[in-house]
Amino acid sequence: MKKMVIWTFAISALLFLGSSNDGFAQEKEQITVTVTGQGSLENNTSDKAEKEALKSAFQIAIEQGLGTFIKSETEIANFALVKDKIISKSEGYILSYKKLRKWDDGKILNVKIKAVLSLKQIGDDFRAMLKSTMWQIDNPVVAFVLTAWETKDATGLKKHLESQILIDAFQEQFKNKGFDIKAVDGAREFANTGTGKLAQVASGGRKAIAKYARESRANFVVRGELNATPKGVDAATGAYKWSGTVSGEIIDAGTGEVVASYSNTVVKLFPDKTQGLSALMHSAAKNAAKTLAKQTLETWQQYAGSGRVYNIIVKNVTSCRKQGRVIRKIIDKACEIRNSYCDREKQVWAADVIFKGSAQDLEDLIFDDEALEPFDDFDIVKKEGNHITFSF
Repeated sequence: MKKMVIWTFAISALLFLGSSNDGFAQEKEQITVTVTGQGSLENNTSDKAEKEALKSAFQIAIEQGLGTFIKSETEIANFALVKDKIISKSEGYILSYKKLRKWDDGKILNVKIKAVLSLKQIGDDFRAMLKSTMWQIDNPVVAFVLTAWETKDATGLKKHLESQILIDAFQEQFKNKGFDIKAVDGAREFANTGTGKLAQVASGGRKAIAKYARESRANFVVRGELNATPKGVDAATGAYKWSGTVSGEIIDAGTGEVVASYSNTVVKLFPDKTQGLSALMHSAAKNAAKTLAKQTLETWQQYAGSGRVYNIIVKNVTSCRKQGRVIRKIIDKACEIRNSYCDREKQVWAADVIFKGSAQDLEDLIFDDEALEPFDDFDIVKKEGNHITFSF
């Protein structure tokens, strides 16, 4: 069985390792904590319940040690994901411990201990795991559906404007946050409903945009529009006055759901009327994109910690009952399968799944499963964003 390893660089805006340790407390190499763990006595022997209680106490102690090590978990991306890994192991962290008290409350056995922890080892492992996790997160891909209009104040008539200024401003802000950008100009028609208001766009239009973005292998699509209105000459300054309302939303290409939104009105005064319109478009788009990029990045971080939607396709499936069942069984071990199907005619098995980890993690999980040993020709064909294609 062959395996293609694809290295994907992580979001540069998240990387802080090696450049700053402001989020870490390094005053002590050891720390002593007193904690109480619990074990179930129901259908358990006293010895097994005590082992369970000790394991619980160790994990609580390590969590306290990690809390001492980290000044503010909110400053550190992917904290929850790495925190779970640290707490799940106690090797090397518990230097010594002493049982202080043991008692039961009916079905629960309580064990109170005083433990000495290696804060240094917790810190070293935390840094190593955090760095590894951050480098495994795929670079999110974002597409853009951006439209601009000029509305005559008196008549309400609208004229479509060239949207390149919007696209450039949005691309710059999303690039700064580490996104891989794609301009999906062909999808612009979905946003041009004629009303000029995103809030009135039917949900079917949102789904169509999400589908278009998926076909472009994007994780998110930005749908936004700007309505600019000339307000004449400002009496105080003699400059041309423009008012513009910019609104936008971020759509998850995998689910079609809105994960972020923005709306704001901007006013610009400029000596030249045409240049004033350009300045208004750039300023409004920059502010909107900066906010939306931050919100989308936070969503991406949540996906890494709690799970995100992946689309898996397996080609050359000659037997849905045999090959399809094997793939489903493997994926079902670590993923929540939202939907799946097997097309015998097209020889394709496909599924949308929720997986806590990166695309590389999911690929490794599938390839490393012993159930695939009989299939020597199983290989990965393509991995883009949250779309992974395999083939028998």
